[in-house]
Parts: sequence; C-alpha cells; structure tokens
Amino acid sequence: MNRAIRNPADTLQRARDAVDDVDAKSEIQLFADHAGDAARTCELLQADARNSLDCHVARQGEIQAVHSRGTERAGHRLNVMAAIFLPLTAVSSGFGMNLQSGLENAPPWMFWLILAGSFTAGLMVSEVLVAVKIRGRK
Repeated sequence: MNRAIRNPADTLQRARDAVDDVDAKSEIQLFADHAGDAARTCELLQADARNSLDCHVARQGEIQAVHSRGTERAGHRLNVMAAIFLPLTAVSSGFGMNLQSGLENAPPWMFWLILAGSFTAGLMVSEVLVAVKIRGRK
C-alpha cells in the first residue's frame, strides 16, 4: 500500500515541475499535496503495524518461555522419580526371577533391609541429579 500511494505522489510532483502553466501547476500541486498526505498516513500505518507485530512476537516469546520452563520442571520431576524407583525395580526384578540366591530362607528383616538399601540408593541418585541441575543453572 505504501508503494502504491508513494508512486502517484512522486509522479504528481514530477508533473508539477514539468508544467509551465501557473493555474495547472497550482491544480497539480493541490493533488500532489493530498497524495503526499496519504503517503505519510500510509507510512505511519505501516510503522504502527510493524510495532504491533513486534509486540505480538515478543509476547508470544514470553509465553513460550513460560511453557518451556514448565516442561523442564516436569522433565526434572520425572527424572527424579525414575532415579528413586530404578534401584527398587532392579532389585525387585532380580528377586522375581525365581533363581536360587540363598535368600529364600532368610529372615523377614532381610527383606526390609534390602528394601531400605534400595530406597536409600535411589534417594542418593536423585540427590545427585538435583545437585547437577542446580550446578547447571549457575
């Protein structure tokens, strides 16, 4: 639109300069002034549209950053949960294989000791993950 309005304004200015008749020159000058006003208005409209688009892009970038942070937090929670429960599932799958391990006739407290050890190992791995994440932010 800006180019379409700017071209007639420039053409009218050149036509005014080419005409020798004073009456025709003033008539053309009037049209050239109106065309110049329209061209300036169109330039302002273009600048406003560009500013609005830049504002919209910045706002969308902020929204995307918020969603990205939420996704990162959810991923970290999932990693911590996996770190806690991975040792438990590894020990459980080992005991669930029906192999002779020597613990078949062990007292019941041995089960709780192995369970507590597995859970402790999971907590230690999750603490390492948390420490790595905190160190990675700095």
